[in-house]
Amino acid sequence: MFIAFEGIDGSGKTTQIKLFDDYLKKKLIKTFLTIEPGGTTISESVDLIVKNYDIPAEARLLLFLADRVIHIQKIEEMMRKGKMVITDRYSYSTVAYQGYGEGLNVNMIWKMLDIFCPLTPDIVIFLDVSPESVINRYNHKDMFERKGNEFYHKVANGYREMAKANKRIYTIDASGSIKDVHKSIVRLWENEIRRA
Repeated sequence: MFIAFEGIDGSGKTTQIKLFDDYLKKKLIKTFLTIEPGGTTISESVDLIVKNYDIPAEARLLLFLADRVIHIQKIEEMMRKGKMVITDRYSYSTVAYQGYGEGLNVNMIWKMLDIFCPLTPDIVIFLDVSPESVINRYNHKDMFERKGNEFYHKVANGYREMAKANKRIYTIDASGSIKDVHKSIVRLWENEIRRA
């Protein structure tokens, strides 16, 4: 099984993935955790470029796509070994950030993803939270200040639109405490995902 966690910066994806992974390990489920960008050595270079250089949105899109092509090889390898793969971000981040956030053509991005990155998660867990509620808990306030509140609203709304249109995407209200959000994810797993 392949699960992607999605949401805006500061929504709690990394924390919730760790808690969910601990929960699954107690159930003796073998997992492999990964992140985009950052799942491979090349990803680290992509992450460095994207975070430290002011490059056009189109260049960011192409870098993320190149990174994902390589990342998919690692994901498929782990799945062949019988592991449940859980990724912190995937294709939906590209659509939300470069499409809805930065204004690139969303349909064009989906077409590029279909061609170059056809692997689709079985389940997507979207941690839905408003930009205002995460600005204080997010470690990189400078990124929020640089990109602006309006940008993150566009990204969040993009995720919400995708969730409405795609039955694989499950929306979790991430505005509560870490413990409450984790409980919601476990409930989702026990009541819907695991039984599917």
